[in-house]
Amino acid sequence: MSQISCDVAKIARDYIARRYPFFDPAGLRVVVSETESQWEVTYLLPRDMLGGAPVLGIDKRTCAVVHAYLTQ
Repeated sequence: MSQISCDVAKIARDYIARRYPFFDPAGLRVVVSETESQWEVTYLLPRDMLGGAPVLGIDKRTCAVVHAYLTQ
């Protein structure tokens, strides 16, 4: 089976625009970690920013968001 190439940053931006429209990731650093089957995508927030950032799990095989939540 060939490896699918996912643009995890774009997938995250598109999902956030639909699900969390109040969160603007423009200018924030994307932080990506990975496990065997998923990438986990979140954003590095400035120290003076209140609230939390979305955390998305993206499946490596399908490039689909499999879980999402907001940090506090």
